[in-house]
Amino acid sequence: MDPDYKQCTLAELYDVEENINKQRYPQRYNALMQEIAYRKQNPDAEPKPEPINDNEESQVEWMIMFLFFMVIVYSSFVLIDAYSTGVIRGKHSHIYHIDTSPQDYYRTLSIYALGAVGAFLIIVKLLIKKLFNK
Repeated sequence: MDPDYKQCTLAELYDVEENINKQRYPQRYNALMQEIAYRKQNPDAEPKPEPINDNEESQVEWMIMFLFFMVIVYSSFVLIDAYSTGVIRGKHSHIYHIDTSPQDYYRTLSIYALGAVGAFLIIVKLLIKKLFNK
């Protein structure tokens, strides 16, 4: 069964040309070269890309919202733990205590809080888009 080169884009045809075994598949190579020559003469023969349907776009948006929701959950856990213990872990496993290094403690706390708020705002924006733009 020979491949249908009419379904491929010109870029894909060039990729096939670079990787095809000419000695093993001479008929395929000839068909490929004929299709490349035809496409060069007729640029309108390029196949149209399939549009992304709403269902795929919706799935991507739901995955993005889920990831940002996980950021909110993790950040909330860290913030609650920091509030209850007075200790927060920073970059490279540094531990900042509210009594010994308050500046680093509040700086790291602010980063987690901004992450949670930012993720929340992105989720709200995506939900508003989904609810009101259809």
